[in-house]
Amino acid sequence: MRRLHAFTLIELLVVISIIALLIAVLLPALGSARYASKVSVCRSNYHQMGVAVNSFAVEHKGYFPDHNFQLNIGLNAWGASRTMPLDLNEYGAAPPVWFCPLFDKHPHTPFDRENLPGQVFTSNDAQWVTDQLQYNGLQLTLLPFYYWAPRETTVGSYTPHNGVGGTRDITAFDHWPRSIDEPGTEGHPLMSDILFTPPSAIYDQNGIQGGHVRGGKSDSVTAVWVDGSVEVIPRSDFELRQDAHWGNWY
Repeated sequence: MRRLHAFTLIELLVVISIIALLIAVLLPALGSARYASKVSVCRSNYHQMGVAVNSFAVEHKGYFPDHNFQLNIGLNAWGASRTMPLDLNEYGAAPPVWFCPLFDKHPHTPFDRENLPGQVFTSNDAQWVTDQLQYNGLQLTLLPFYYWAPRETTVGSYTPHNGVGGTRDITAFDHWPRSIDEPGTEGHPLMSDILFTPPSAIYDQNGIQGGHVRGGKSDSVTAVWVDGSVEVIPRSDFELRQDAHWGNWY
């Protein structure tokens, strides 16, 4: 009678050790691949939003949508009129592209990924998604991204205002773009991921939240420029752009 060969305990331990070693080697690589894939989708989403806003501008004498809202709130770059998202949809950027796959934190926690209905991230119903992003029943949408084109909030008050601690006088704007041909806007984005510091630590770069989080830290953000080009900005290049109660960075 032939005897079946069985693994010894030592042989089994060796096999288990090899499998554990392979998992330890492969998991970080798989994690990096998943992260890179999400960044790539985020870039694609911003490209589509950039095309939508530029298409709007072509039909409106070169001006990007400003969507003024007569409220004495919404001074951060994520605040917009409720018509802003609807126009993005009308010009080719459906609701799913409003959200970077790496979007997680919003300064207003009810609008964090974990607190929004799951359908928000896949629904093509622009009106319904906009309703989910409405702030306190007001005609104000808290966008899941920064929109840097200046818009009026109250008479004589604009956002984003001109730099850190700067004026809110529209005549002083010299960088964030209002139109396709506006000079001096080449080095400033039209849209970017939300990257913020809380009111208690506006100037503290170590307290930055949002953007593309990797290893527990904000690693980078995606931004789209006036010409439609898209760039991923690394953490080493983050700068505070305005202090409107919260710190707004890119």
